[in-house]
Amino acid sequence: MKYLVASTILLLVTLSINAQLVNFKYDRLGDFKEGMAQVFVGSKFGFIDISGKEVIPPIYEDNFPHYEFNNGFIVLKKDNLLGIVDKTGKVIAPFEFKSIGSFSSGIAEATKPGTKVGFIDQFGKTVIPFQYDIIILLGGVKCIDGMIPVENNTNKKGYIHKTGNLVVPFKYEVARNFSNGLGLVKRVFNGKVSYLNNFGAAVIPEKYDDGRDFIDGFAAVNIGAKQTPTYELSGGKWGLIDKSGKEVVPFIYDRIYENKNGFAIVANGKYPNEKKGLIKADGKVILPVEFDDIKMLNGRLIAKKEFAGPYALFDMAGNKITDFKWYFSDVFADFSDGLIAVRELVNGKLGKAGVIDLNGVLKIPYSYDIIGNFKEGLAQVASNNKYGAIDKNGKVVIPLVYDYLYGFSEGWSGVTKNGKSGFINKAGKLMELSKNSAPIVTSAVKAVEPVASSKFQFKNDFFGFIHVMNGVVQNKTTGDYSGAKVGILTKNNAVVVLPKYDWVTIDTANKIFFVYSGVHVTFNQNFTAKIDTSSNTRIGIIDYNGKQVYPQTLANVTSLPNKFIVVQDALTKKSGVLDSKLIPIIPFKYDLVYNFTDSAIAAQQNGKFGIINLKNEIILPFEYDTLYDGGALSPGGYRIIKNGKTILVSGKGKIKKTSPEPQESKYQSALSRAKNTNERVAALNEYYLSIKNLGFANSDIESLLADKFLQMTYIDFHSVFQALMSNKIKFDDVKLYQKSLEVLTREQRNAIKLLAQYTVDDFVATQNNKPRPTYPVGVPKPGFGWGKN
Repeated sequence: MKYLVASTILLLVTLSINAQLVNFKYDRLGDFKEGMAQVFVGSKFGFIDISGKEVIPPIYEDNFPHYEFNNGFIVLKKDNLLGIVDKTGKVIAPFEFKSIGSFSSGIAEATKPGTKVGFIDQFGKTVIPFQYDIIILLGGVKCIDGMIPVENNTNKKGYIHKTGNLVVPFKYEVARNFSNGLGLVKRVFNGKVSYLNNFGAAVIPEKYDDGRDFIDGFAAVNIGAKQTPTYELSGGKWGLIDKSGKEVVPFIYDRIYENKNGFAIVANGKYPNEKKGLIKADGKVILPVEFDDIKMLNGRLIAKKEFAGPYALFDMAGNKITDFKWYFSDVFADFSDGLIAVRELVNGKLGKAGVIDLNGVLKIPYSYDIIGNFKEGLAQVASNNKYGAIDKNGKVVIPLVYDYLYGFSEGWSGVTKNGKSGFINKAGKLMELSKNSAPIVTSAVKAVEPVASSKFQFKNDFFGFIHVMNGVVQNKTTGDYSGAKVGILTKNNAVVVLPKYDWVTIDTANKIFFVYSGVHVTFNQNFTAKIDTSSNTRIGIIDYNGKQVYPQTLANVTSLPNKFIVVQDALTKKSGVLDSKLIPIIPFKYDLVYNFTDSAIAAQQNGKFGIINLKNEIILPFEYDTLYDGGALSPGGYRIIKNGKTILVSGKGKIKKTSPEPQESKYQSALSRAKNTNERVAALNEYYLSIKNLGFANSDIESLLADKFLQMTYIDFHSVFQALMSNKIKFDDVKLYQKSLEVLTREQRNAIKLLAQYTVDDFVATQNNKPRPTYPVGVPKPGFGWGKN
């Protein structure tokens, strides 16, 4: 009888525990789409339906690009191969593909291991044979208007119909996806642009030097663009044409940034003096070309006059609704349900967030740290690192008690609490997740009784703990070890981290361990390890007591001296920053986050770079093309590049000295005329002497030279080396040149050293009538840029 009672008590305890965990059991979530939401258990994911039932088990691997359900099916990854699954979990296309593009017109570009490119339907059936070479296009190759760009084995491009028949012969170097019934082509890269219809006829002949795809019936085209030394097209003037080829906007603009819904953002001038305006597709000026920035939002325009100044609000006819006073809560904020989040300016700094309507009326007062875009009538809000949701009247409908709230889709939003996630509806009711779902990986790792030393192949002292390993294999040739399953013991041999991970590292400042799966690790007898990550890499965090304090859902981690941790989410591939309590202080919204000071954090978003602070406030907007560490030229700061120009930024986000005129123009002109290495070196040295004569500080000269070295590296790498050897510069000049070379990568600086040694060896061999040495491998020869020889 007592056994029956004990069993009953155990059952009741188990049911009680399950009931407590039923609302929050996943490590990461996706939005609902077509009634299905992605759910993660450890590093694998599956899908639940709108009732909370787990209909596709969490057995699939994360993949980039991230696929969503489309017309009832989805591309998934298993054992590093792609297949297609329907909403019941049934495999409708086998897992045999290396890549599958996005579906358009019912077909998708695909490859199998060891094959060329072909096209399949949603069942994996080959509809166009695997016989074409890969074309790299933004967004991938697509079948639009029945036309598909393809490339043959001679690197020439043409178009096939979705039936597989060749419509346009292989005679182009450039062929883009069709758009609005027309496809942009070029016979040679730096030749003229023309547009073809879906019969292959050139309805807009070869007239323009550069062009873009048609959007909403119009395309931006250029007259006068020239190929630069870096093989890009630059210069000339831009205008708009319609689908008949009629020039509807004259060629008077230096750039056309955006063309949609019958409007275009245009610009004149060079950075940093560039000014923007807005026109209609018929050329009518809506906003004159006098603004630092213009954005077309949903039903409204915003524009600002100064780089770091506030925005004014305009209607789509260009009528000013409010003065220049708005700082928007997010660089990609937009009107939704007629509302948009803004930030208050307090003592020159951005403060709390509120909400204005289309007329610039403050509808929700400045009271939150974060306000997201409204979705389905509700907006994500946060205060003191706790998240909830408000309605359009500012009423709190989801209390601010969650560690994160994702945003609503199909009536539900993901929420996170104590490291686990579930779903909540607009009424604040948590979704009851299926109790019969696939087994969930236990998140907590408890310390257990001491274990015998003989149970492990390797034991090594590790910052007051003991590294232990099993499954180790030694390479007889190199002597290195691999294959280990790694754990952590206390000095008393109690298990803190179970020996089941591919590797474990430590952050002593935060008193945590990073546990790795999906990595290949080799280490030597000194336990110095080389860690090779993969698309399957997953990293979690365990504290010194053996408790999992962050789920194994990260792809990358970097500990910083100030106890902050830069992390990348494995599902979204977005990066953010955790504080010492492992709370996200910079949300997972950036493509990349770089090492930073407390004042300036470098980040990338939508392919552009900017600088933010620890409050996620924007110091420099996300409009820069490339970003590097400042190195010796800007200690604690950054080097950012926009439109080919390098700008140095201090550790506080302040822009430093730019290249003066007319010295800059003279240098670029001389560089474009140069026909060989010697002439390029002469141009570089003349530029140096001209700015030196202006009396610039050495630090400014170093930064300006760094700009030129970066540019020259990819035009004629040998010129960078020859500049150091020039007899026109003195010893002090050489020191400046050498310091400026710190902007180059380690491989590039090493190539400079190899060239120096080769030059000496070649001179000695020539003087002694001996065979000349072999030119160093991997170093571009004179006249070639880095990576082009």
